[in-house]
Amino acid sequence: SYDDRSVYAVSSLPVATPSLTIQTDVYDFHLEPVFHQIKTIDLAADGSLRVLDIPDSIFQPEESIHFVRLEMKNSSGEIVSRTFYWIPSKLTQFYWAKTNHTHTPNETYANMQELQTLPKSQIRGTLMIVNRVLHIHLENPSHALAFQVQVRGFTTDGKPIIPLLWSDDFVELMPGEHSDITAALPEHTVPKQT
Repeated sequence: SYDDRSVYAVSSLPVATPSLTIQTDVYDFHLEPVFHQIKTIDLAADGSLRVLDIPDSIFQPEESIHFVRLEMKNSSGEIVSRTFYWIPSKLTQFYWAKTNHTHTPNETYANMQELQTLPKSQIRGTLMIVNRVLHIHLENPSHALAFQVQVRGFTTDGKPIIPLLWSDDFVELMPGEHSDITAALPEHTVPKQT
């Protein structure tokens, strides 16, 4: 949770999910690990559970950004959820007394400018098309975080393929990490692998 740096597990499944493993890792801006914890939980049907609190002392110095990576595995060890957050040490302060039916204004803003100084990373990708489904394998061979990687598809004449809905988008890859994503080609698109 952004406001108190707690970690919740949430399920919209109609059945209970036992023996879920939640791994929480926090890295400083230079990708040095500053917090690591693994917990096993049982999650009720259509339920939520507070798993842990990340200590405030982790988010120092005050004008910095930390990266939080959460991973959930089922009882078979299969990854069922992976999320990645960037959290400023000093959070946005809201002016709750001025809340109206459309929004709550900010008193102070979180400073995210440090993200503009992230070192460049190199991404390698391979494409395979099987039965009108694009299979993309992404990997980050560099020593820098690949931040907010977005994959797009284009026709042979350079026009964007629309709509193209990926299984994951705006992906983060730690150094040495890889990920596989897929997207079904729209019916009007003729597949051609290059």
